[in-house]
Amino acid sequence: MAATAVRYLRSVGASTSAGQPVDPLPRPELRAVREDERSPVEAAEFRRVLGNFASGVTIVTAPAEPDRADDGGPLGPAGFACQSFSSLSLDPPLVAFMVARTSTTWPRIARTGVFCVNVLGAGQGDLCRGFAVSGADKFAGVSYEPSPVTGSPL
Repeated sequence: MAATAVRYLRSVGASTSAGQPVDPLPRPELRAVREDERSPVEAAEFRRVLGNFASGVTIVTAPAEPDRADDGGPLGPAGFACQSFSSLSLDPPLVAFMVARTSTTWPRIARTGVFCVNVLGAGQGDLCRGFAVSGADKFAGVSYEPSPVTGSPL
């Protein structure tokens, strides 16, 4: 579908880029999910929760990567504010979210191979703004606990 749109735009003389080619982000290593990695959430609960999420903001988080900092120690957890989150499938339970090409946080999350989606409430605007900035310590002053399945900040 996207390729068709690009071909059409080029055929009518429209620019398909902002004048400069964009390098794609490296693809994360994808793997199948084993049965023992399944979330302990029942399908009915997954449907009930995501059925109540019509629109909103989430924070996608991942645990710290071991041995990634310049000094050889862990970087700490990673996270970003995400407005493009939705349910994709009930069986298997899948969600989808979109990430900006310029994100420096997404490659860190992708390398861990696990993540947690935290749905924000109406009163969490400050938390959202803290995770929407680039290059800052997003977890400074934020209390969290590891999620039971992935260890990602909850």
